[in-house]
Amino acid sequence: MRRDVSFLCADIDYGYVNGGALMNAREAGVDALIDFVVMDSTRPAIKDNACMYAIFNPPFGIRVEPLRGVGELL
Repeated sequence: MRRDVSFLCADIDYGYVNGGALMNAREAGVDALIDFVVMDSTRPAIKDNACMYAIFNPPFGIRVEPLRGVGELL
């Protein structure tokens, strides 16, 4: 609904970014507003101050051990 902002979509899994997220964005007609990045959120691969706000879907399901870096992220 907001065409005056841009978004960053990030996930550690290439298949989720390229398959699911990109396809959903194309279907919704908003793919031009979104930068898609494959990265581990505990080791961001974007430059500092790349965005003003970040919204995360917290880890769910079975947790992968070890959880190094998660404390710093949170």
